Amino acid sequence: MTEFGFRSPSGEAISAAQWVAIWSAKFDSTIYPEDIYRELVATGLELSDAEFEIVGAWKEGAIRSVRLGMTFGNCSVKFTDKWKPGTVAAYGVWRSLPDCRSALEQYLLRGQHRLFLDHLSQKSFMKPCKGGGVTSTKFGLSRSTFVLHILSRARFPIYDSNTQAGIHLLTQGQIVKTKTAAIDGDWYLRMFCTIIHDLQGACSASDLQSQRTLDKALFCYGKVAKKRRS
Repeated sequence: MTEFGFRSPSGEAISAAQWVAIWSAKFDSTIYPEDIYRELVATGLELSDAEFEIVGAWKEGAIRSVRLGMTFGNCSVKFTDKWKPGTVAAYGVWRSLPDCRSALEQYLLRGQHRLFLDHLSQKSFMKPCKGGGVTSTKFGLSRSTFVLHILSRARFPIYDSNTQAGIHLLTQGQIVKTKTAAIDGDWYLRMFCTIIHDLQGACSASDLQSQRTLDKALFCYGKVAKKRRS
């Protein structure tokens, strides 16, 4: 069982319940609209080809909940100006997801989650370099696990650099991301998912709503941890 140390923004030791409440309140639901997220999770594998685009736009912070816009379930949504080639690096891969949905569905239904992640994470796109030119970059584990999270209706946790930093801090640095973790589906499935399960137990997050609140707390906790290290 993983042991965690819960801290307030000022660094004081607090209870798990206090930690979840304090840090989840810092989540920016303007950039990552909660109503759209709920619709994505509720729809899961029933997403239409056109709705797959919403998965990518939400992950990249490029969609908003508006009063009048495109209808998505019980939401009205609008893509931001950011949602276009050259602004979102992996835009082309996100837009091509419907082309591989049949394979992804089969992997998911057969419980072949490593193959699901491998299939997506190895897709590549061209990304501009700081010194000029472009380089081939993988879609990666963070984006791939978010697709798995949505299509599995939140059965699998969200992984990104913020959640990784949050876990690192919660475990007093005992859980260290290896150099291959960014592309290693086994590391995510065997290590990260187990830690998140333990964290859910420590925080009494036993249903989708409480688990989502925990997700937001971990994201914000890790985001602050990253800023302090930089």
